[in-house]
Amino acid sequence: MNDRNRKRLRRGESVRDLTSNLTQAFPEGSKGAEIIAKINQLVERINAHDASSATNSRTLRAVVDSKGGARKELYDFLRTISRTARTAGMDDPALKDKFRMPVGSMSDQSLLSTARSFVVEATPLKERFVAYGMAADFTNVLGQKIAAFEGHASLHHTSKGARASDNASASAALDELDKEIERLDTIMRNTFASDPATIAAWDMARHLERVPKKRKDKEGKGGTPPPTAHD
Repeated sequence: MNDRNRKRLRRGESVRDLTSNLTQAFPEGSKGAEIIAKINQLVERINAHDASSATNSRTLRAVVDSKGGARKELYDFLRTISRTARTAGMDDPALKDKFRMPVGSMSDQSLLSTARSFVVEATPLKERFVAYGMAADFTNVLGQKIAAFEGHASLHHTSKGARASDNASASAALDELDKEIERLDTIMRNTFASDPATIAAWDMARHLERVPKKRKDKEGKGGTPPPTAHD
């Protein structure tokens, strides 16, 4: 949740806390009571989405690290196979061409596609790789590394999607909350028109803090220097 949305939530919590002491002014079944109940529900819902988003953010940070490790292991193993194929291909050029690594950076999907093709191509040629020192089960090991990376990539996608969903749901609920506070504002001003103390407390509760803008110094950290005097 960004700073502005957090301030909107804080305003909702302030309104909730204030109105919890005004139940006598809004009997059950009244429009005011209905709006206050909805505000309470929205604040609770937004907090739940925010907590879930924080959990998914922590999971995402952990997954990014583990995914990076699994990706590196898979990529390095493919390079080992490719390098071995180049050597074994000194006597069989076709073998060398079957295990070329793509040039440049590789997306996750490109890495997985390359790895799967290596499994298919290497399985019937296993003995040629074993002859150059690779383990007899290297294709099985490659399959395990593929599965490990796929698992981390899937969890990364799931966590990222869940966090985005939580943030979107919280944002939608905040929009509802703003509307309910606006509705309640009219009711509060009419109900407590002769009670300036309550109106003052209400104004404080419903006040939305402004998010300070970041200043950009055009002339570096010291700001714009004063003009120099001319003779």
